[in-house]
Amino acid sequence: MLFEHHIRKLFIKHGFIIDEKNKIEFTIPKGNGEANLFPDIIIRHDDKTISIYDVKYKKFKDSVEREDRFQLTSYVAIYSQKYNIKECGFIYPTSHNRENLKQTLKIRNK
Repeated sequence: MLFEHHIRKLFIKHGFIIDEKNKIEFTIPKGNGEANLFPDIIIRHDDKTISIYDVKYKKFKDSVEREDRFQLTSYVAIYSQKYNIKECGFIYPTSHNRENLKQTLKIRNK
């Protein structure tokens, strides 16, 4: 949770408009009722599109784990009923230095 909080703060610091973390907007059925969907990061863009990201605090190996792909696919499928999805993806920790991260965020914010 701390890594996710840090990533959210970085996006906000660099001018991105981020939805609150536990905003209840969609639910999915589960065995005995409904479960709320809470993507880690939803970015609202000026063109009324959104981007959805799932933050993982584990080392990226050769590929994204199957369960993680299904999780993001579920978010995109449900949210695309109401929104145009501009981007989606995963955010993993990296060994790159802070300057590289700042440059990446600066480029993405344009």
